[in-house]
Amino acid sequence: MNYKDVDPEGSVCSQPTASQTGENFHSRKVTFARSKHYGKCPNCEQLDLQLKKTSEQIQNIEELLISFQQQIEEQNLQNKKQIQKYEELLIEMQIISEKHHQELINNGILQKQNIIFRKEILKLEQELSEIQSKNQEPSKRTSEQKFIESLIQMFMSFHSKAQSQATPQLKQVWKWLKQIVSEYAILKQKEFQLHK
Repeated sequence: MNYKDVDPEGSVCSQPTASQTGENFHSRKVTFARSKHYGKCPNCEQLDLQLKKTSEQIQNIEELLISFQQQIEEQNLQNKKQIQKYEELLIEMQIISEKHHQELINNGILQKQNIIFRKEILKLEQELSEIQSKNQEPSKRTSEQKFIESLIQMFMSFHSKAQSQATPQLKQVWKWLKQIVSEYAILKQKEFQLHK
């Protein structure tokens, strides 16, 4: 059966007869289709329904294919954007990593320099304290030594026996001095009571 044998309403026509073949077939066919005085074959209606269903199925499949194609194109576009974003983030991360690495290197150098400077400062402070102690010690020593020597001489002048002996200890001299001061305080108190 030829697709040209379908009538305008979509039904399948019967097979052309021998009278329908020839040069006037086209004009006869149109007249035959318009007259609607022809008989349909028993399977024609089923074939029409199957053709309609098949046509609808094909149309649905085409729509699905178009929809899938659009989704795939959108997905590809999103993938391209995500890949581009990922590459940008990767470049940014590399830049940040390099900066951080450089900062760590700089911090390490600064820490080493800081340790060296601290050591130098401590050394200078020690040297300065030593110089100051050396500058102050002679004057302290001389004044303290003079005081101690004068005490020892006074002790030895009051004790004739001590002159023959070796130089007395500072503890012994201090004990003697405390005794003299306490005796002086007692005498002063007695004198104050007598005058009353």
